[in-house]
Amino acid sequence: MRRNRLKERLARGDVALGTLVWDTRTRGAIFTLAAAGMDFVVICMEHSTYSLETVAELVSYAHAAGITPVVRVPSIDAASVTRLLDCGCQSLIAPRVESAEEVARLIRLAKYHPEGERGAAIQAYANTDYEDVEPAAAMRHANDNTLLGVIVERRGAVEQLDAILAHPLELVIVGKQDLAQSYGVPGQWTPALSEISAR
Repeated sequence: MRRNRLKERLARGDVALGTLVWDTRTRGAIFTLAAAGMDFVVICMEHSTYSLETVAELVSYAHAAGITPVVRVPSIDAASVTRLLDCGCQSLIAPRVESAEEVARLIRLAKYHPEGERGAAIQAYANTDYEDVEPAAAMRHANDNTLLGVIVERRGAVEQLDAILAHPLELVIVGKQDLAQSYGVPGQWTPALSEISAR
């Protein structure tokens, strides 16, 4: 089964290079990113018109190109999280989180027991590279290789930041534009917001 190389790089403290796509649908574009030295590509479902089928294809292109696909999910719900993981994506970023409870829900949906309650779909699926696998071992492998992150871009998330950071997340990203809007200063990055970002 495939290891999550981005998660491994981050755990070692290595720099990882990547970019975000929300309009491309071609294999060539993903392979070009790999040839340019990218370690990962973020596939955006928040601001794009991508369907799940398109994202599944982009995920498979990224794996074939040797870079890690990361999906920015449209929402934290079972229909999004479970299906994205089942199509072979091992890394998810949740935008617009407002609370620690939302982060807990993301983890619960994305991880198998004992870390969560992800629904089991592990035999002859893309998430196991279509290998004949032992279920318990596949679940442990999935838990170890699933990378989860959130985007802090709402005032509520800032107010609950300590509780959010208490959860086992690999990535916490500051969404500057939406955070500025949340604080009533759209399009501006104020010293106060810089202080929040530094946290």
